[in-house]
Amino acid sequence: TAPQEVAAELAISAADTPLTLREKRRAFARANHPDGVALPFRDNATKRMMLANLLIDEALRRLSR
Repeated sequence: TAPQEVAAELAISAADTPLTLREKRRAFARANHPDGVALPFRDNATKRMMLANLLIDEALRRLSR
């Protein structure tokens, strides 16, 4: 659940567009959403999703400047 691990998994780059960032969000959610994991892993999955959403939202804000 380290931010660096989530960031590496997302592989956000300067070449990303709003479309590619949305695609990365959906792909990450498909693989990591808390609803899709066993109960003992849900807290960790929730933290990973929160980090991923934060990182993607930050990248989208940078693009809109």
